[in-house]
Order: sequence, then structure tokens, then C-alpha cells
Amino acid sequence: MRPAMLAALVLALTPVAACGGQGGDRFDLICRGQMTRNGVAQPFETRLHVDLSSRRFCLDVCLEVFHLTQVGANALAYTYDIAVADADHAANRFRGAAASSAGPFPLSETISFDRRTGAFQRDYRYDQGDPAGASFDDRYAGQCRVMPYTGLAARAG
Repeated sequence: MRPAMLAALVLALTPVAACGGQGGDRFDLICRGQMTRNGVAQPFETRLHVDLSSRRFCLDVCLEVFHLTQVGANALAYTYDIAVADADHAANRFRGAAASSAGPFPLSETISFDRRTGAFQRDYRYDQGDPAGASFDDRYAGQCRVMPYTGLAARAG
């Protein structure tokens, strides 16, 4: 393999490899791809702020911080179900604690990131609350690249 091609290949794989351990336990992921809501597709971009030492992460402007449910050499994942209590939520907390019935109310969510390939998946099901109570299914599929860590603190945005 020619040196220029080898160098290009190494640079192309560096972001994924950095997340695999050589880049530290704290990093951001910039993910881009296609989001589909109830059959209608559109492009998306999101930023995950990840701290593996505390097993926590947040999305975009970090209004809430969550615990990863899986941290492995090959994958990171988060799973939420409204009916199941977890490290971040009491069961049915949105229904019982909401001061308004306007929603949105998250019903379930899974987020996964393949540390080998950079593949990102997110499935998010929620309802809009009263009066209609219609539910929505958002499905995200894309690729992420590792970026410098910017923290878990809430930001203006």
C-alpha cells in the first residue's frame, strides 16, 4: 500500500479508534444522518457529551444528564422505558410529576453507538400529551465522529 493511501486510511479511522480507549474516558460525539418521524425522513445532527468514568452522558445543550446502561469496548448504549425505574427515572415519573398535561412525555428511548464503526442509532417514542395524546416515533440512523470533550453542564442554546 502506498504511504499516502496508508496515511489517509489511518486518519479516516482515528475518530473511531479514539473512542475505543486511546482518546480517554471523556469525549463528545458529533452524529449526523437521517431521522424518520412517523414515516417522514429528514437530516439530523446531534452532539453527545460522554463521560465514561462516571458512565454519564447528555445530548446537545445538556438539559438532562443520563447514565449509560452499557459501556463496552465495542459499544455504548442507553435504554429507557417509562414503566421501568432506572438510575435516572422513577417509573412513570413524567405522568406522576408533570405539572401540565401538555407533554411531550417520553415513553421509551434507546441510543446506541458502535465504537468500532462509528454507527449511531436512536429510537425515541413519546406522546404529545393532552388533548390528543398522539404518539410519535423518531428513528435516527447515522455516523458519529469523536470530538474534544466539552462537559456535561447545561449550556445556553
